Amino acid sequence: ALGDSAGTGWQTAATHILHTAVPVAAALNWLLFTTPGQLRQSQAPGWLLYPLAYLAFSLARGELLPPGTQAHYLYPFLDVDQHGYKGVLGNALLIGLALYAVAALLVALDHIRPTLLRGHR
Repeated sequence: ALGDSAGTGWQTAATHILHTAVPVAAALNWLLFTTPGQLRQSQAPGWLLYPLAYLAFSLARGELLPPGTQAHYLYPFLDVDQHGYKGVLGNALLIGLALYAVAALLVALDHIRPTLLRGHR
């Protein structure tokens, strides 16, 4: 789980790459190498399909692992044993709404951002 302080050097590096380097690289790629104004608000709901699939995977994984398995659920806010399905689905809804708000903000920023590299319009 993300919050675990114990782990190997490789696990720590992988966590930092996944949760820090990849988002920064994606933002820089968007900012530097894409033409401004191409994103549309109608695309934003589709961007939620991956988090929804990840939620389904995480819940299925937690159900299929034997009881007592360490890191039964990948994140503490998805822990059905601790929060119940109602609590976990409430957490997922709040996160989904936050992700949709970020998507809407990204579309708005895409339409006002300047072109940073030559050769792009």
